[in-house]
Amino acid sequence: MAENEQKQMTYGQQVAKSPVGWSMQLVKNFIDKNPGIMQTAQAQRCAMSAVSKVIGFMQEQGFSWDDIDINHLSRIFIRLAVLGLDAEGGDWYAYSRKNSKTGLQQFDPSPSYNGERKLRIKYAIGSFGKIRDIQALTVREGDVVKIKKDLFGKVTDVVYEPVPFSQAKIIGYLGITLFEDGTTTVKEYSPEKIEEYHKANPNKSPAWDKWYEEMAHAKVIKHTSRDYVFNLPNNAKDALMEMDVEDIEKNAEANEATEAIDITPPEPEPVAEPPKVAEAVPKAKEAPKPVETKPEPAKPINPAAQVEITMPDVLK
Repeated sequence: MAENEQKQMTYGQQVAKSPVGWSMQLVKNFIDKNPGIMQTAQAQRCAMSAVSKVIGFMQEQGFSWDDIDINHLSRIFIRLAVLGLDAEGGDWYAYSRKNSKTGLQQFDPSPSYNGERKLRIKYAIGSFGKIRDIQALTVREGDVVKIKKDLFGKVTDVVYEPVPFSQAKIIGYLGITLFEDGTTTVKEYSPEKIEEYHKANPNKSPAWDKWYEEMAHAKVIKHTSRDYVFNLPNNAKDALMEMDVEDIEKNAEANEATEAIDITPPEPEPVAEPPKVAEAVPKAKEAPKPVETKPEPAKPINPAAQVEITMPDVLK
């Protein structure tokens, strides 16, 4: 009886019965298949905090589990667990977008400033080696900023003295990276440049409306470390890539019939065209015949007659 009820339930309804249990099993299955990639306790904490965050977001937006692309969400949860991004620690914001093909909501978490810093400190390697710390600073009118360099242009010190509780106009942002060898690099960004980065993203996170400055800091971190190598361990890379490939193949099988049907419907329009094309081809072949045989080289073909034959077909 219980098995029949389970079969009649949708995937979303099954997950809704125990979202936390579903997420724990998801992580366990991945760890069992790919041992050594992540610590179980950390992965479970990330998965549980992700479930709590998603449920809260769904309640705010009025979504049910049947509205969610759960296969996509599964991959997101695994990625968050592998990367160690914890929702309770404020490492990412939840937002979703509707997939135009499936009609389902897909969650695409947006890393916060804290999340971007954590990822870069843990995995990034720059031109001066591993990163010890990376920060973004807002510079407002009245703030004191001094970047000291030696004779060779190498940054030796950064002085930053912001005016407390200032709400003055923002005149720029700084992205500062400290490497383990002691080297410091500084990149400058204008407010216009940050806004340009923000608008260039087609999937804009609603977090920008609520926490613009923090999201601007996350964008600074992202672009400051753009040239750095994201050194995720090979076994984690391979496992995530395999997961993506399996999901692509699964979706391809599920959508195969739909894709085939979508390709073929508009056949009537090309059928209506051939009479016009067929009519033009023979006339074009008939006109040059006198030129090919050249029975009387002294008598050229009348250009006016040729125009009268071809022009109506071209205009049609």
